[in-house]
Amino acid sequence: MQRDYWPTQEWQTAEPESVGMRPDKLLELDKALRSQYRSIDGMVVVRNGYTVFERYNNGFGPGDTHTVASVCQSEEKVRRMWVERGHRL
Repeated sequence: MQRDYWPTQEWQTAEPESVGMRPDKLLELDKALRSQYRSIDGMVVVRNGYTVFERYNNGFGPGDTHTVASVCQSEEKVRRMWVERGHRL
């Protein structure tokens, strides 16, 4: 894969379609994060070096730090949710 930049201080953003992702699936993820999985404080999806999805809950934002244990729990919740809905990892 040829990259046109490498993230250093900031990640560039891209539309999901431009990096081979389906925006309807990210919308589905967004709805689930706002309803079923409100305990997840933040979610960032990066594909091919570009941020394609970024949401925060519970008063958190992009500049906030978070404990690693909670990050791992959230990742497991999202993986489980994705598989339960019939998606492949």
